[in-house]
Amino acid sequence: MICYSNRSFELLQPAEVWQLAETTRIRHWLIKAEPDSRLTNGVDVKFSIDDLAAKGTSSWDGVRNYQARNIMRDQMKLGDQCFFYHSNTKMPGIVGIAEVCRESYPDFTAFDPAHPYYDPKSDAANPKWMMVDVKFIRKFNRLIPLKELQSHPQLSEMALVRQGRLSVQPVRDNEWDFVVGLEEKGAEDIIEEQQFLPDAKGFRVDRDQHQK
Repeated sequence: MICYSNRSFELLQPAEVWQLAETTRIRHWLIKAEPDSRLTNGVDVKFSIDDLAAKGTSSWDGVRNYQARNIMRDQMKLGDQCFFYHSNTKMPGIVGIAEVCRESYPDFTAFDPAHPYYDPKSDAANPKWMMVDVKFIRKFNRLIPLKELQSHPQLSEMALVRQGRLSVQPVRDNEWDFVVGLEEKGAEDIIEEQQFLPDAKGFRVDRDQHQK
């Protein structure tokens, strides 16, 4: 089982998992989907925040990474909220929020030879891949680009910044709150904030002056 500390996301040993569960649990996640058309075995696998909004709810199928699968299987719980992230696109970034509305169950797309995510090593009697269902909560007023997220020191330990390729990722509570706060900030506000750093007494100091 893979479990992450809410403090540092250090990989925990199985014997430590129950101790972590007694004190904290990851309640927020980031899930990735591709908003642009891409054919896999003749099937378009695009899925955007607008597609989820139109459907209302959707299974989060097609995850074929063991670490991401383990997160869905072992950790994602009913009511957990997820950042919806557009990946493999010209402007990748967080575009909205979804919520887990069904906990882990076998990913049946792996059993279907006609499906682009078919896996002949997985079957209903011994499923190899799992998925959850998510429902649409809301679309952000603006896309928050990956480059913007990477520019904030408050997010330097975020899994998206440190391990960007993982398709299902944990998000700390403080990171969640910070990103949600970015939604209402325009580019000019962000640039202005990044020109200043706090000094030893907490006063705002020009970044150039701070480095002298």
